[in-house]
Amino acid sequence: LTAGNAGVDFASTVDGAQNLAIHTSGETRFQGAVGGGTALASLATDAGGLTRLGANVTTSGAQSYGDALQLDASVTLAATGTASNVQFNGAVNAATAGTQSLTVNATGQAGFGAAVGATAALGGLDVSAATIAVGNATTTGAVTLDGSATLGGNLATNGGAFSGPRPAMPGGPPHARPWRAGPGDPEPITIAMGGCSLLSKAASLRQSMPRSLKDSHS
Repeated sequence: LTAGNAGVDFASTVDGAQNLAIHTSGETRFQGAVGGGTALASLATDAGGLTRLGANVTTSGAQSYGDALQLDASVTLAATGTASNVQFNGAVNAATAGTQSLTVNATGQAGFGAAVGATAALGGLDVSAATIAVGNATTTGAVTLDGSATLGGNLATNGGAFSGPRPAMPGGPPHARPWRAGPGDPEPITIAMGGCSLLSKAASLRQSMPRSLKDSHS
C-alpha cells in the first residue's frame, strides 16, 4: 500500500493471512486490532512519518516498524511463527507519558533500534523473545525482559520494578543469574556495563549483583 506523503487510517480491524506493507511519509494509524481474527502473514511500515497503534497486532511472521511509533493505547505485538522477529527502527513513545504500555511477544528477536520513551515515557515494557536488543529506554512502570538480552544504552524504570535475565555485555554472553529489581530504595543504582548501564531505584538490585560490580558501582 503506497500513499506518498498522505496519511493511511485503518478505522477498524484488519485481518487476513497476507503480507501488509505500508509506504508513506505521512501518518499511519491502526485504530482497531490487527490480525485479531486471522493473523496477518507480516506487517511492515517504511521509514519516515509516524505509525500510531490503538490496539493489538498479531502476525504469523515478522513485524517491522521503520518509522517512529506512538502507542495510542496499551498494546501487545505478537509474532507467533517460527523465529519471527519484531523490529522497531524508529523511536517508540507513549501518546501520554506514563500511560500506555508495550508488550512484545516474538519467537525470534525483538529489536529496538532507537530510543524508547525518550519523548514520552512508556507506562511499562514487557518483552518476551529468544533474543532482545534494546538501547535507551525510559518507563514509569515495570520492565520485564524475558530472553537473552543485550543493553546498548541506559534503562531507566524511574521506580518501577525490573526483572529479566542479566543483560549481555557488548561482545559477551549474558550473565547466568537474573536481575531482580523492585522499588524499595529511594536512591537510584546504576550498573555500567561496557558503555551501557541499567538504572533502577531498587535495593534488591544491589543484592543480586556479582561482587565485582558491587565493588565498582555500588
